[in-house]
Amino acid sequence: MNILSVAQAVIQLKKAKVISNDEVFRRWLRDGKVEGAYIESKRKGWQIPEESIEKIITIHTEKSSNKEKSIFEKGFKDGYEAAQREFKEKIPKLMIRGAYDVSFSLQRAEFQEMTSFSKHKKQEFLAFADERIFKRGVKTPRSNISVQFLEGWFAFGQGPLIIFGPDYNYDRDLTLEHQAIALLVEHLRLEFIATNKNEGSV
Repeated sequence: MNILSVAQAVIQLKKAKVISNDEVFRRWLRDGKVEGAYIESKRKGWQIPEESIEKIITIHTEKSSNKEKSIFEKGFKDGYEAAQREFKEKIPKLMIRGAYDVSFSLQRAEFQEMTSFSKHKKQEFLAFADERIFKRGVKTPRSNISVQFLEGWFAFGQGPLIIFGPDYNYDRDLTLEHQAIALLVEHLRLEFIATNKNEGSV
């Protein structure tokens, strides 16, 4: 077993960037944090097993590596999430300008069939939906409205109402057309509940 002096141990620790000054290591010695180190005599001073220094360096290297990895992963995650947010914010603006991947019609009758309120509340809800969507800008409710789809976003009818699908809970195993209906029902249902919150659950 190789034995090192304080000066020799400090050289190795500084080279490995474990410490930047001698006093840190001397404090470790006084606090008993260096395994196997002992004072042989006043003249020789501290005697330090080289393997203890190697162990300290190994632990420090592993911690530094994990810290760097954690910082990298956090930076990557933060950057990815920021890019996702920026991309998400751009899509509605593009759709307002007329951009879309898919366009189709949503039938008012099909929308009405997919609502699940009690009879009394259903009539109130359908009237609410007409005012919000199907009658927007006209006196008589339209029999259908146009829907555009782009990167998870749906734009409904005149206005338009633009909704991000993943923000809502609905059946994504449906066809895109029926997803649009389910999403619109869910969005308007939440709006309807919010406007009638004093009446309790609907």
